Amino acid sequence: MHDSAHMPLSFNPNPASNARFSPFQRADKSTVASLYAGDSVKAALMETVFHEVSVPSSKAILAQHAISARRWVITRIEATQSLALVDLTSPGLRRIGLSRSDLIDTNATSYSTTQKFARDLYMHFPNAQGIRWVSRLYDEGVCIVLREDRIPSHILVQSSTAVSVLTEPTMSEILDLVDQVDMRYLSA
Repeated sequence: MHDSAHMPLSFNPNPASNARFSPFQRADKSTVASLYAGDSVKAALMETVFHEVSVPSSKAILAQHAISARRWVITRIEATQSLALVDLTSPGLRRIGLSRSDLIDTNATSYSTTQKFARDLYMHFPNAQGIRWVSRLYDEGVCIVLREDRIPSHILVQSSTAVSVLTEPTMSEILDLVDQVDMRYLSA
């Protein structure tokens, strides 16, 4: 999922972004740009379109105009070779003495901590190209964040055209998630 104003394989260079593992600045003030992705449409939707939905979400409203205003499109990308990712799934977290509640199951008030952790991982694992974890909002999906300076340009390829999330088949996935979390969808 990405804003239609951005190319599918473009990395976010904004260190002022405020997400769990956002881009950050090195000691020399240069930015380490990042690209977030999900391993399924539903994982990507939950991490973007449904990200700010209140909990519990029962009877919350997801409005089509709000999705349109964000200009979200979906594009499939693939890696042409294996990626070296720091494992922050439950087994990987246990290995370093953490749990999901310490790092993944946190909200925006903890992002400064999770961002510092991501920067520390980047410094400690110079061969790691990114991070892999199970989505906080969709535990059937895996998310990754890749660091631009560690991804050779030929490794990522766009494998579909960018299409609005409001078109099929993604719209059906949105409506299925709306139903699963007991929300209402307003199409007008």
